Amino acid sequence: MQKSILKLDAKKAREFFLEEESYCNFDLPPYIKFSALLNAINNKIEAGHHEINKIYSSSKKPQDCENVNYKLFNNKNAKYDWRPFELIHPVLYVYLVREITEEKNWEYIQKKFRTLREGDYVKCFSIPVVSETNQSNKAEQVLQWWNRIEQDSIKYSLEFDYLFHTDITNFYPSIYTHSIAWALHTKKMAKENKNDKLLLLGNTIDKYVMQMSYGQTNGIPQGSVLMDFIAEIILAYVDKQLTEKIRKQKIESKNFKIIRYRDDYRIFVNNPQNAEIILKNLSEILAETGLKLNPSKTIASQNVIQSSIKKDKLRWLFIEPILKEQSTLQKQLLILHQFSLEYENSGTLTKALDKLLKDLNYKISNVQDNNKKYQSLFKMNLSKENKEVLVAILINIVSLNPRVYPHIMAILGILFSKINKKTSINKSIQKLEGIYNNSYMQIWLQRAIIKQKIDYKNFTEPICQKVASIFAGEKCETSLWNNEWLSCSDIKNIFKKYPIILKKEIDKLAPNTQSQEITLFDYDNPFKDESSSIIRQVKS
Repeated sequence: MQKSILKLDAKKAREFFLEEESYCNFDLPPYIKFSALLNAINNKIEAGHHEINKIYSSSKKPQDCENVNYKLFNNKNAKYDWRPFELIHPVLYVYLVREITEEKNWEYIQKKFRTLREGDYVKCFSIPVVSETNQSNKAEQVLQWWNRIEQDSIKYSLEFDYLFHTDITNFYPSIYTHSIAWALHTKKMAKENKNDKLLLLGNTIDKYVMQMSYGQTNGIPQGSVLMDFIAEIILAYVDKQLTEKIRKQKIESKNFKIIRYRDDYRIFVNNPQNAEIILKNLSEILAETGLKLNPSKTIASQNVIQSSIKKDKLRWLFIEPILKEQSTLQKQLLILHQFSLEYENSGTLTKALDKLLKDLNYKISNVQDNNKKYQSLFKMNLSKENKEVLVAILINIVSLNPRVYPHIMAILGILFSKINKKTSINKSIQKLEGIYNNSYMQIWLQRAIIKQKIDYKNFTEPICQKVASIFAGEKCETSLWNNEWLSCSDIKNIFKKYPIILKKEIDKLAPNTQSQEITLFDYDNPFKDESSSIIRQVKS
């Protein structure tokens, strides 16, 4: 159960965006916390610093400074495609949240979405949601994909014979920031008021985004629910334009269906020519906002069911029984290794490794869950395994699949604790160092070894250096964000008073990374419910 944030009032929407999970929507170790800092900044602004212009330095504004946001570079596909996750400068983030959720502004945004969605041909399932269950907001957002995109796609096989699938190339880094104002106010109004004669909300948001990016107008920061929401404003504008074009060409709505999750579009038709027309229209609209479709991911299929489910998920239905039959963990990891070569950055691989981590944690703790017999998927007789071989296989998997950094670093940490040879551990870490743009990996490697007697001090990532200093009880003056533009000492002091790295949380950590530090869903068998659902759909 979840609720769209567009159903919230302005006060609740502000609370939602100020949550730690909304500020940073990628996984970080449990000792990195942002809530206290964000809330303190918000309270300070509430107490009197209402106008951001008054806290600027006399000589510099945010857009005049580099590295205002903290960027964590991460491989997207283990080759030469890198994606920066960004921790937005907390002061700019809070001011922008307050601007968007000012009551009149929030009501305007809600009304604008209703207008853009009225009679829209594109069904969107990626508006951020608030969980109304014990699941996290992030988990509920993922369930939107599973339950609406994939399940609805399968149902459409009853009506349509073809599925065309496409997405937008390099979406977040390519967004033209001025298009935010176009989406909220129309291009004509935004251009006529670019000097803020009417103080348009869209222009204000645009300026905030540019302040975070050294004044650049291309790209919005990736890594927060707030920016996901701003991206949805632009995409809703694109969807509306697409609807209007289709109407003008008089393609009857009964002859197609379009569903979208963020920048991923699925078009269902009986006549492929209709899909070609829709894709052409979409491409033309995107070009006006500096965006374009990804030709390598624009695919047509005559088997709607097979194309509705990701290929790695379908393949796993046949791999899992074979995996269970293997007599050693090494053999099981070799099967995962082959799977990772066939399906790069697979979400299914992440779930398998999640189960392996849980099995390892259970084996080490040897504690029964609610007095029930625990069912392991992986073989756990580590005393008879060659741990160095297991490490070598895992490192090769992670070098090809950046998506699994947190899980494999956690598993490696457990194996390191079972290896007596320091030289073997050092060789393994040196091999990991060879992975380009490995900022995100460093964070999780540090978590894996921080409570072990592994003397490793070569972390190059500033946040890791900060963690190491704090854990050692040393003073660390390193700032993750550029504060040159800030003149207000009251706000500057908040960063010292409310650190984001908490030593008491490090001290509480178990020696090995626990599955609950990473796991999005609480399940023993990550494939049980989903796999059986897919099998039922395919058989029917």
